[in-house]
Amino acid sequence: MRLCRHRARGSLSASLRQILPALLKPEVAATLKRTVETLMEKGAVVRNLENLGERTLPYKISKHNQRHTRGGYFLIDFVSPPAAVSDVLEHLGRDIDIIRSSVLKHQVIKTEECMGIIPVNYEDNLITKQK
Repeated sequence: MRLCRHRARGSLSASLRQILPALLKPEVAATLKRTVETLMEKGAVVRNLENLGERTLPYKISKHNQRHTRGGYFLIDFVSPPAAVSDVLEHLGRDIDIIRSSVLKHQVIKTEECMGIIPVNYEDNLITKQK
């Protein structure tokens, strides 16, 4: 069986990397919900949200009059119109619960035209194995 990957024309496949301060779970969940809602308002389709864990930052980061030494790392995979990315980053830069956010573009993979699911004839496989 062979499946094909589809991506809408004129769309950007990317990941949003976020560093959040060391917060309690309800506050982290609320911040991530705001982020995903912002992406969806700008026309993005969120594909995956991954928690990369909390760790010590490589250097002290000052943001919104606070100095941060620890942070939680999150990765959000999405597909959106290219023009929406700058709007999303601008909006997230004003959020006081986000230390840093950046967008990592995925390499465009050239895919062949999808012909659907190609059925496999299992009877032929069984006959060749029995011989």
